[in-house]
Parts: sequence; C-alpha cells; structure tokens
Amino acid sequence: MADKYQVGIDIGGTFTDVVILNPASGRLFLGKRLTSTDNPARAVTEVIREMLEREGIAPAQVGKAIHGTTLVTNLIIERKGSPTGFLTTGVLRMPWRSGGRCVMTFMTFSWNSPAPGFPAAGGWRWPSGLITGARR
Repeated sequence: MADKYQVGIDIGGTFTDVVILNPASGRLFLGKRLTSTDNPARAVTEVIREMLEREGIAPAQVGKAIHGTTLVTNLIIERKGSPTGFLTTGVLRMPWRSGGRCVMTFMTFSWNSPAPGFPAAGGWRWPSGLITGARR
C-alpha cells in the first residue's frame, strides 16, 4: 500500500479540489473543478478521471482516497437546505455553534453572534464508545 498513489478530495461550496500524492517520489498532482452542487460526486469523478489520464496513472495504482467537504457546513451556516439535527457523543453536551459576524465601521465595532444552525431541541446525545456487543 505504501507505494500506491493517495488521493485527497475536498468538495467545497464553489470548487472541488483534488490532490494526488505519489508517496514514492513525494510528487503532488493538483486538480480543480467547479463543484456540481446538484450531484457533488460528478465533479469528483470528472476531475479524478482527468488527472489520472493526464498523469498516466492507472486507477488500480490508487491505494487510498480521503474525502472532506464543507458543503454541509455551508448549508448549516447559511441556513439553507433541509431542517438539521445534531447528534453528539455523551462527552460533548453543547450543540455546535458556528462563528459570528464582526462589523467594523468608522469609530464603531460590533459583534453579532448568530443563532445556532439548528435548535438545541433538535439534538440528541448518544453514549460514547458504543460498539455492538461491547460492555462499559
């Protein structure tokens, strides 16, 4: 596995970024495409296919892919999309809160802290370390 290529994927609200690492040489290959918000997988597969062809890498030479996205985070922050709930382990008791907005104008400074992206009543606590058949 150590000699196989590794792919890193970030699906953002505007762009989908892909990096392919050749661990033997340390060489990085970069790719970027507009995110296909109606089907985010489309931009991912298109940019990876394009990169593999451009660099002459066979799909079987890829041993690992790591994926991250800010699409869901953006939907929560922007208050778009379906109603959202929050699931946390027993350790984390407060619902996740997202940033705020700092406004600076001539001689004034104000901070507006927005409401959470979902109501506190929309969250559930799940026992941490829960594994099927495990005992605490």
